[in-house]
Amino acid sequence: MTQMEAHRLRREITATQLANAIVNRMGATLSNVFMMKRVHSQKMLRVAIIVASNVFDMNYFWTNIEALDNQVVADVQSQMMVLLVRLIRRACRGFCATVVQD
Repeated sequence: MTQMEAHRLRREITATQLANAIVNRMGATLSNVFMMKRVHSQKMLRVAIIVASNVFDMNYFWTNIEALDNQVVADVQSQMMVLLVRLIRRACRGFCATVVQD
């Protein structure tokens, strides 16, 4: 058993790390996703973000976009990040809509 697994605050630490990762990747556009909370629970949205990120291997693309620092124009790099976030946001909407309909 790792120290983290044995830690009495493991759930709180994990939740904080997850929330930070979501905000760091989704940025200001996260508010658009959470506006859907009127229809869906926040837990469903968090799960949808995690699923969408894994389905589209967001970490792979994000890491490669970040690796382009000082190699491409910053506007191009920013636009790639915006497109990636838009993809995840749309996937979240789709996943949530599918769950609600079923």
